[in-house]
Amino acid sequence: MSRRHRLTSYIEVLDLKANDFNKYAICLACLEIKGRPYALEKQFTNTKKCCKDHFKKCEFFQQKYGVNEAQAIIYDTDSEATMQKRQGKRFRIQKDDNNRSSNYTSSSVSVNTQGPLDNFAHRQFTGCNLDKFNYLLLKATISNGWSFRWVQNPDTIALFEFINPSCKLPGRRKLGGKILTYVSNQMVANINEKAQKDFYGVTLTMDGWTNIINQSIIGSVLLTSSGEVLVWQAIDISGERARIEEVKNKINEITKSVTNEGIKVAAIVTDSHSSYAAARKQLQVENPQITYLPCFAHQTNLCIGEIFKESNIFKITALEATRIAVYFKNKQHAYFAGKLRDIQMQTYNKLQALIVPGDTRWNSYYYCFGSFLRTKEALKTLIARYEPQTNEEIEIENNLVLPDYICDPINNFEFWRNIVAIKRLLLPYCGCLNILQRDKARLYDVLHSFGYFYQFLSEHSDLQFSTRLCNRLEKRWQQWEQPIIILSWVLHPKYRFDKFNDHLPYLNWVDLSEYLQYYYITWTGVAPKNILREFDNYRTKKFPFNDESFEQFEQDVFGYWNWCSESIKELGFVASRIMSICINAASVERLWSSMGYLHSASRNRLKSNLLLAYEDFADPTKNNLEKVLSLWESMLEDEKLYDWNEEITDSLLNAKLSSDILLDREHPQRDKRAKWIL
Repeated sequence: MSRRHRLTSYIEVLDLKANDFNKYAICLACLEIKGRPYALEKQFTNTKKCCKDHFKKCEFFQQKYGVNEAQAIIYDTDSEATMQKRQGKRFRIQKDDNNRSSNYTSSSVSVNTQGPLDNFAHRQFTGCNLDKFNYLLLKATISNGWSFRWVQNPDTIALFEFINPSCKLPGRRKLGGKILTYVSNQMVANINEKAQKDFYGVTLTMDGWTNIINQSIIGSVLLTSSGEVLVWQAIDISGERARIEEVKNKINEITKSVTNEGIKVAAIVTDSHSSYAAARKQLQVENPQITYLPCFAHQTNLCIGEIFKESNIFKITALEATRIAVYFKNKQHAYFAGKLRDIQMQTYNKLQALIVPGDTRWNSYYYCFGSFLRTKEALKTLIARYEPQTNEEIEIENNLVLPDYICDPINNFEFWRNIVAIKRLLLPYCGCLNILQRDKARLYDVLHSFGYFYQFLSEHSDLQFSTRLCNRLEKRWQQWEQPIIILSWVLHPKYRFDKFNDHLPYLNWVDLSEYLQYYYITWTGVAPKNILREFDNYRTKKFPFNDESFEQFEQDVFGYWNWCSESIKELGFVASRIMSICINAASVERLWSSMGYLHSASRNRLKSNLLLAYEDFADPTKNNLEKVLSLWESMLEDEKLYDWNEEITDSLLNAKLSSDILLDREHPQRDKRAKWIL
């Protein structure tokens, strides 16, 4: 008779001896999915350990039972007799703390039955507990940016032995090899499972990155309807050109890799570079069932960059502020930086760091200007002591003086007034940017933010400056797919039509219902039957569209429409899908930030002369600092908003939508009636 254990029900025992005590067995999942010949090739000894080893590696076992259930089957297999036997063997070795001196002359040992807490503290890791420990150990390593060598450090080993003498850390090769591969495979399986369960489809976001060894990498992240971030993949594109056709093919390639896993893609968010913008315009006509959007957080960054492009005064002020901040951060000027700190302690009784802004991180410029205002008096005091003197009889300590390009702006009243003006102007942008770069930011946040930009810019005291910025904002708004953005606002139960201008043509409940039907047909492939009646019920606030019902969801718009879709099938589906679309690629940016922290110069065995980008400021000259401002302008030039007639080929202009129901219907992006002023 074959030996039985709790995994016997998942295998078929063969009448073939593996040794004197056990027979061979095959996996039932392999047998059902791939057939008996394949299962016989993968036969294994009928022991619980061999069964576990096979099930861990068997993709068909994971496929049949699902990841979570498969893990429970593999590790929850101890019999009751075995558990009782283990509980009877629990012991605790207790040593007298007074005898734990350096000479260890004596020790007293007592054996007692072990309680639950002691068993937890001194337990040995086996089965699923060992896998969880390895996962947490790997997660701590990556989260803290540590090298895999840390697990072999004697101090690390001593710490874990103190916490749990039974704990044995894996070696660095095992942690970065077998454990990393196993945990990665499990995470990929979990990502696929979560993404496949998203009924409305995920948002696929993409962005590029150049690492410390100049590899060009494009990364992709999936965002579910609920806003959960799922890292998908990264591809090396160093040997490819960034032309429209190559970009288009790469987007299609990544999209296909997602859909091949049985995952629905509702929207794709890409960079705002000109090649990506042109590729989006072509793809949204070729694949109308997918919504193609720019990263609206990046669009906000570009709007902020336009401030410095339109105002030469603000541009010069930002240049001077950056030069001063870099000067005091440079280790070559540690003497003056120390003097500034001494004055700050005397003046404010605390230290105030001057913040060096990032090249394209516009919130950092707001904080940079704020740091200047917080230490204004200390800077002026320092300049008064160490500025160059025209009178040769005046002695300066150690004959050290600050350069003119540091002293002149700080002594200039206009410099400080411009800093206050820029900081006040950047505040609304930075506030909206904090909203738009969240993982749960939605399309109605875009209209809310850019409408607010237009409002406060139109009220600016400098009329000419205000008009130029408003025109730029209006031009940017005209290039987007406005109907889906406006529908996201109208379908927000708190907003509806309350904020719209009544005099705008084609902007009413009836005209918007045309685009509502378009999206339903495009996304489902069938003609609607009740969507207009449901939309009218929403307009008149009939249950479940009344305010009292929405208030119970605590501003969760997607959750509200997902609940409505149980009975309001057509309108509920369109609204839920619109509310599920994420509108930024900030999650990819955060991924690259983490990679930049891990993928550093010291971890690529680079020569010591290859320093990080910050060392470019070692000698802050005007030319080096102007690279920052020239980068602003180059970003805006690369993001040029092309006209349809200039950028899209004649064949694409004449293309029709593939669905018979949508024959002769223009895409909302190209519909001239679907262009409203901001």
